[in-house]
Amino acid sequence: MLDFRQILERYSVESGLGEATLFLDNGRRSSEPLVALADLTRAVEAGVCETVLVPGPFVFSLDDAAAAATVRRLEEAGGRVVEMPRPPYAAAVPLVDAAR
Repeated sequence: MLDFRQILERYSVESGLGEATLFLDNGRRSSEPLVALADLTRAVEAGVCETVLVPGPFVFSLDDAAAAATVRRLEEAGGRVVEMPRPPYAAAVPLVDAAR
């Protein structure tokens, strides 16, 4: 997970989106409230977050219809959901940054 976070953070900056703010509900059961997703939705609705960068819609749900519904909800709230490119970008980004 740490490697993916580093790739996402670096891609966000290098693609001109700016520094990433992460909203993570990792480790939560699907039956539990997804607090970070609710926070993200509120940030999009408030105009604080304009672009939602994801590796794919599956991050919202493993159920394709539920994931698509979340993407629609975020877009209807004024956000732009952007899927990160697949490798080779990920493979080309060093996972360890000596400056950090």
